Amino acid sequence: MSFRPRVSLRALMILVDVAGFVTWCFGARREQFRRQAWHHFHESQSPNNQAMRRFGFCGMAEYSPLGKWHMAMWEKYLAASDRPWIPVWADPLIPAPSIPGEGKLGVIRLQTSATEAIAR
Repeated sequence: MSFRPRVSLRALMILVDVAGFVTWCFGARREQFRRQAWHHFHESQSPNNQAMRRFGFCGMAEYSPLGKWHMAMWEKYLAASDRPWIPVWADPLIPAPSIPGEGKLGVIRLQTSATEAIAR
């Protein structure tokens, strides 16, 4: 005699609901990562910001540090959209603008509190 577990229709309906919810969560996470990836791609290609491409010898494209950062973020989030169940590491710091005299520390420092913003 083999043991056959009893599963009610209610338990099966709950299992289908949970599976559908998990699938929906991964789909929403995938879409969020795709939007972030394409945002970074468009920022890296934009001629109006600091990520502007500079053309070097023989017309080869060379990205500014900010453009390279946006391209790296594009690759990161595009890969994350293919596997939304894997955790994503925090983004590296944003490189400093390439304007002479700006960004002496090499990274843009983000405000951490309202009192810091008032102190400036």
